[in-house]
Amino acid sequence: MDKLFEVLHKAYDKNFYKQKEVKAKKEEMERLFKKWKIPYTFHDAYDYFHNEIIAKGIENKQAFENCHSETRVKMVDFYSTLNYDEKRRLMNREVELIEPNLPKRVVDGISIYVPFFDKRMNEIYHNEMVLYDIKKYGYYKERFENAMHDISMYGNVFYDEDFCSAKKVYEEANMFALYDAKLRCLYFIKDQKLVQHISFPVDVDISTLMKLSHVFFHNSTEVFVNALMDEQLILPKEKKKLIGMLRKGIS
Repeated sequence: MDKLFEVLHKAYDKNFYKQKEVKAKKEEMERLFKKWKIPYTFHDAYDYFHNEIIAKGIENKQAFENCHSETRVKMVDFYSTLNYDEKRRLMNREVELIEPNLPKRVVDGISIYVPFFDKRMNEIYHNEMVLYDIKKYGYYKERFENAMHDISMYGNVFYDEDFCSAKKVYEEANMFALYDAKLRCLYFIKDQKLVQHISFPVDVDISTLMKLSHVFFHNSTEVFVNALMDEQLILPKEKKKLIGMLRKGIS
């Protein structure tokens, strides 16, 4: 680890997985993933944010499936007498009522509510939920791990506060940065791996986070630390120590 970053980590970092809210949600997600037999890992904060997106996808998935079941119950007296198009029209009308409450992304014109499912499956949830009448599709209510895809197939579009607790503040090619406002921590990801992070002693606005992210990905640690000082994001004690290290050529 860079010695300059060591100083900043020691001064401002909080143990991510020991935060009360993070710990509770991690345990909740672990129970959820075990229930659905989904492999998972919680190695670093990036894993946590990634898993939050998976969990939100499961929540959305269940909302659609519950809507399907409840609609069938509500129309039990006549549902079996309807043809496919009639069932589809009635089912879609009910689905339209829940969709405004569910987070989504639009990719190639298709609404993606379940990040780990492909476009075809997401289109079914949005427009053909009636297919869950068929055993082939109804199976996914109980077992879906084999139909899951890596959420990165849609890029990094889900890293925002409606799907996870961090917000994407910068993206370029194979690099992007996430900001956790509660912990005041900026995470740098490259090739889908967390490569570094920086915590701040004060709140930081989005434009500054974007600027710092660009500096991090395109410059040396020394340049990045100087940028932090220029933005007054290092307190006097650490600033004095870092200036001394920079003068000695320690990085």
